[in-house]
Amino acid sequence: MNEKIKGSGSEYYKGMNPDAYRARINTPAKNPEYFRRFHQPIIDVAKRKFGIPIRVLAIACGPADELDFIKNDPDVQIIATDVSPAILPSVKDKLGNNSLVFASDSSVPAIQENIAEVGILVNAMIYVPDKMLATMYRGLKSGGECAVNFRIFNNPHNNAFYDHYLQRGGKKLDRELSVETKD
Repeated sequence: MNEKIKGSGSEYYKGMNPDAYRARINTPAKNPEYFRRFHQPIIDVAKRKFGIPIRVLAIACGPADELDFIKNDPDVQIIATDVSPAILPSVKDKLGNNSLVFASDSSVPAIQENIAEVGILVNAMIYVPDKMLATMYRGLKSGGECAVNFRIFNNPHNNAFYDHYLQRGGKKLDRELSVETKD
């Protein structure tokens, strides 16, 4: 099977289900310590700063494992997007009725401007980082905060992830990243 990664990886991910995602992606999303250190603090700040309820925007959510920690918080509405329509029914089942779940590609985002107080980008920066950040910036309200994780090339725990994509035509790039903002 010759899988190619183009642009944001849309074609590669469109049919990916939760089990396939977890098998291919080395993710901290299910780790409660990761949640406590990176997501919980910005959620707490947003509740104090904006009042409740707040909205959390998760772009490229995959199976939305990182949202398990907040899905039952009555003061949080979750907006979750992913490029794979195949993964979204299980995400919606997991997150329940207090969530908005839809397919969106960061190359042509379907995110409303200023929709959320908090943003989460877990495992998303490997695809099209400039577009991911620009989409998140567009979706966050002024003063909103976002937690982003970046993969470190020389971390041996990430080798399986990179090898998977390199075998399919992906490329490792070491470059400066800039994102334009309009204020």
